[in-house]
Amino acid sequence: MKKVNAVKYFAGTALAVAISSAAVAEPTRGFSIEQGAVAEKGAVSVDINNNLNGTSAGIRAGFGKAEIVVNSGQVGGGSVAGGLSGTDAILKFALPNLEGLSELKHSWSAFGGWSYYDDETTDYLNLSAGIAFTIEVDALSFTVTPTLVIDDTFPDTETYLNLGMGAYFDLGETSFGSFKPGAEVIVSTLSGMDTILNLGVRWGLNERVNLDLVPVQIGGTDTLSLPGQIRLNAAF
Repeated sequence: MKKVNAVKYFAGTALAVAISSAAVAEPTRGFSIEQGAVAEKGAVSVDINNNLNGTSAGIRAGFGKAEIVVNSGQVGGGSVAGGLSGTDAILKFALPNLEGLSELKHSWSAFGGWSYYDDETTDYLNLSAGIAFTIEVDALSFTVTPTLVIDDTFPDTETYLNLGMGAYFDLGETSFGSFKPGAEVIVSTLSGMDTILNLGVRWGLNERVNLDLVPVQIGGTDTLSLPGQIRLNAAF
């Protein structure tokens, strides 16, 4: 009969439980805008985004009171990628709860973002800074995210404000996973930038995998598609 090393067995079991408990149920973002929460320490997840502009990927990592978000495929002057106008690296810092709202479940964070690109034809620098604030009332949650953007694409420099607003309703657990329909609006003071409206649903397949399906996007190029623009987040 094969002998089992009790120490190794319980150590392995404890490690598996620890890894499982570290997994986050949802990424700390909506469909396109950041949320007030910051990822827990040690939480790491991967984002894969597919839309009309192609496929891009990113990583979200929590460090206690801070979170780092690194994206690819978002550099581009004047775009509203992730609500941050092309910013490829974002650093979020959790802020203490507001005493006046102590009876309401809420979270907020400050963030800054940057990206730089230079080749023979393009010189591009994007800087952003903002606040993400989320409040929850029963199954409803609301987020507002004002962001100041400096977009320096040779030979022009634009400074403008993006305001992202989102509302989501948690339908809870079902035999097919959890579902959270939501709507987001992104408005901008940038000349020529249309107001963006996203209508979609977050499908929590399990404790580690969330799939955002956004079949309706109004603004710029109005689109209706099924299953829609897709954003997958997988935690590990």
